[in-house]
Amino acid sequence: MQLTSDNHDEFKEWAFNTVEDIKKLEGVELIEKSEEFFADYYDQYAELQVKHTQRTNDEIVDKELSFMRDEINPVLAEAGAKIAEKVIKRDDYPAQFKEYVKSARVTHELFHPDIPELQKRAARLETDYEKKYGSLTIEVNGEKFPVTKAGKLLESFDKDIRKEAWNSLKKAFVENQEFFEKNYIELVNLRKKIAEKAGCKDYIEYIFKAKLREYTPQDCYDYHEAVKKYVVPRINEFQKKRKSILNVERLYPYDCGFSINAKHELHPFDPKDEKKFVSGIKNAINKISPDIAKHFQEMYDNKRFDLIARENKAPGGYNMPFVTKPYSFIFMNANGTHRDLNTLCHEEGHAWHGGLTMKYKYPFEKDYSAEVAETASTFLEHVSSEKLNDFYSDEELRWALKDQWASEIGLLSWVATIDKFQHEVFKTDVLDNEKLREIWKSVSKEFRGEVVDWENDLDFEQIKYAQQLHPFTHPFYYIEYAICFIASAQLMKIFSENPKEALERYNKGLSLGGTVSTKEVYETGFGIPLKFGEEQVKLAVELYEKKLKELE
Repeated sequence: MQLTSDNHDEFKEWAFNTVEDIKKLEGVELIEKSEEFFADYYDQYAELQVKHTQRTNDEIVDKELSFMRDEINPVLAEAGAKIAEKVIKRDDYPAQFKEYVKSARVTHELFHPDIPELQKRAARLETDYEKKYGSLTIEVNGEKFPVTKAGKLLESFDKDIRKEAWNSLKKAFVENQEFFEKNYIELVNLRKKIAEKAGCKDYIEYIFKAKLREYTPQDCYDYHEAVKKYVVPRINEFQKKRKSILNVERLYPYDCGFSINAKHELHPFDPKDEKKFVSGIKNAINKISPDIAKHFQEMYDNKRFDLIARENKAPGGYNMPFVTKPYSFIFMNANGTHRDLNTLCHEEGHAWHGGLTMKYKYPFEKDYSAEVAETASTFLEHVSSEKLNDFYSDEELRWALKDQWASEIGLLSWVATIDKFQHEVFKTDVLDNEKLREIWKSVSKEFRGEVVDWENDLDFEQIKYAQQLHPFTHPFYYIEYAICFIASAQLMKIFSENPKEALERYNKGLSLGGTVSTKEVYETGFGIPLKFGEEQVKLAVELYEKKLKELE
């Protein structure tokens, strides 16, 4: 049944009656019918989530999303737990249901009747964050822009423009600091209650179980230390080099976003010309894989893109998968930057991944972990980067790639920052505004380098985490980016020696979908270990540095 603005009561009755009928079933039929129902419901909910991020001020969409979140989701969460409880009582399922049963055991273990209400309250706060972020604007030269435009303006060679953009961005977040802190603290407290109800010692234990992670918090802590050992020193070197080239006594944050490699500003595309943007990316991907390029074109032809930044769009970018539809949906906030080129290639990697799993019968077979999903996207992003000739001259592409590979090393540090920040937050018994600022300041200093002067921006520094949506809307979804960067580095090394073999490994891993564990996807599909410790961080940094040297 399809939800509309005037059939809420009928939809609610249909959903409730359907799950009650499903709960009466047994064995494989129980799994089949529940998967069919939840897939249909998920796709409707996902479609509304897309519409909400496209227009955060759309009251009709907000009302329908709130109805599903507040009225339907809690009941379905309880029904899902009941179904899981029934499923795990049997052990005579065919082998293809192994991963489903493993997930059902975790669903049953972590469920408590009070949790859906807590999740509902958390989802409201997540929506509030997105609406607030989407409403923020900056002003430069008397012109108003959505806050997501700041990144483009901070790439300007004109110091006055950069400084004005930075100060306007700072103003937007500092003036709303009270909102962001209150919102995040409330989210943290709700998530702690969820973990307590689930019988976990803390939210870290809860989320690692819920995400079926095949690594431990200690593995994350080891990654943090490896970043301090191998990445932070390189960040300091990059910053010292920038300071020397600019010949300045102090290097300020607004001096760190523009290229010191390029001889002029890079404007790879006009955001008003979406067709050129899409066409150029298709041509880049086509040089890697004609099959992926064909899929990309089909996505565009079927209007599965919302690419250009505008006011009242949610921040960030994503690929929204659908279970029952042939294509996912790509959302981003393009402003005409090199990063936008990377992002669209990245999101197509996600979309391609989903397309390769459509061959499976059951929705759980089409599912996959975030670690595998981000490897799918990051590898395509990285190998396509060197094929962006439609946007640049050869010299300009060399400049852009020098910036990009240096930035990738820096991103390993930012991942450590966001991940450790969340670990420290959830280890804290009582979190208030002062403690939150103290944690962020301490963690941020560990990983950002020692050269940039924040003296004039201490007020902005203590709320910088609010620019990263993940702690607010996707808790603990960030270490996956480190894992995928490291995996991509290994696959890129293979690609440089044997492109055919690398693509075969890539597609083999993605095609496994949710039929095996994450570790098995890495080892039997990609042919690489699921590790991200000191050895792997060191190898990744060395590969990115090699890329930089090749561009000299």
